[in-house]
Amino acid sequence: MNRVVKQVGLFLVAIIMVMSISVTSLAHKMMIEPVEDGKIQVNYDAGNAATRAEIKVYDKDGKVLSEGKVDEDGYYEYEAGASYIEADDGMGHKDKWTIGEDVAAHGGSKLPKIAAVVVVLGVVGFIFTKKKK
Repeated sequence: MNRVVKQVGLFLVAIIMVMSISVTSLAHKMMIEPVEDGKIQVNYDAGNAATRAEIKVYDKDGKVLSEGKVDEDGYYEYEAGASYIEADDGMGHKDKWTIGEDVAAHGGSKLPKIAAVVVVLGVVGFIFTKKKK
């Protein structure tokens, strides 16, 4: 009986670990993408527009030049003289883009999170195969 309780406890801990890591790795990222001079679109990495995003446009000294919400398609137009833009959807997704910066430079990679999930699953598999012997 004690062995079964221990195995169930280990199983539950492993499930919680896997779920916490995989939820993080599957969460979508929000990105600011330049469309043309003076116009951006804010999207999630799945391709859908971040229609709740609020935008702040800053000059080189950090002074807010303008602020507002994106339109129903995720677009926002800003004036000349801007240095960087911040977007926040109010649900924990944020992005900052320096005007002229390559979009891929701030996109990030999912590879470390996917690798973490694989490692946790491997450890869990090792624990359970070791217990059976």
